[in-house]
Amino acid sequence: MKTFEGNNGLTYLWEEGSDTIEEVESTMIYELETPDEQGVQEFLSWL
Repeated sequence: MKTFEGNNGLTYLWEEGSDTIEEVESTMIYELETPDEQGVQEFLSWL
């Protein structure tokens, strides 16, 4: 699992190869359009 901080200040967990990313503080799970690190960065960029 890798940890990322979103532009909104919240923390997200992502496992390499997974097509979902989890918001730690609320346990919300979001689907990634691209299940790789670039997809994670794209997701975090629009928060």
